[in-house]
Amino acid sequence: MIEVNGVSKMFGEASALDGVSLSLEPGFVLGLVGHSGSGKTTLLRVIAGLTAPDSGTVAIDGVTVNDPAAIVPPHLRGVSMVFQSPALWPHMTVEDNIRFTLEGLPRVEQDRRIKRLLSASGLSELGSRRPGQLSGGEARRVSVLRALAPGKPYVLMDEPLVNLDPELKAEIHSLIRAETAGRGVLYVTHDASELKGFTDRVLRLRGGRVEG
Repeated sequence: MIEVNGVSKMFGEASALDGVSLSLEPGFVLGLVGHSGSGKTTLLRVIAGLTAPDSGTVAIDGVTVNDPAAIVPPHLRGVSMVFQSPALWPHMTVEDNIRFTLEGLPRVEQDRRIKRLLSASGLSELGSRRPGQLSGGEARRVSVLRALAPGKPYVLMDEPLVNLDPELKAEIHSLIRAETAGRGVLYVTHDASELKGFTDRVLRLRGGRVEG
């Protein structure tokens, strides 16, 4: 379980997070809705270990990963993250962008996961392309696959499907559900309608505070 307790974060005079508390259980898809500037991305970055909170704690599966006395680095948190921009390695092919997250696994297992994910997302024919040869929507799908591939216990998604049509979003939501069975997903968006029928619960982040 991810447990966020009383987390606050200031950027200069602006409050990004103001005493935020929430929990995410394994096997649960939690939606977090908020307008631009509400603190959504900052919260995900704190949980992932990319931004340190000013106060409050984050615990993952009973281990405190953020407080003044203990900072666990991102790669040891059991968390994958999808950013607002795809952030793919431009010099790598689609397959190699996904393979990068699978280091340590036997090559045959890497190939199996990559093939299955590309097929499930309708990208089988694009495995040898580089990011510069992809459309924006294709690049976004690859970034989602890259986060799903390692099978980490928790996946954080920061508006991963912006500008995709509703039908394609529904297909990728089904893929996310299938690939994260038994794992926890925190899915951030500014569009509450996107979460209908996809998430188990929806919270709203407004002015750095959680509502609902």
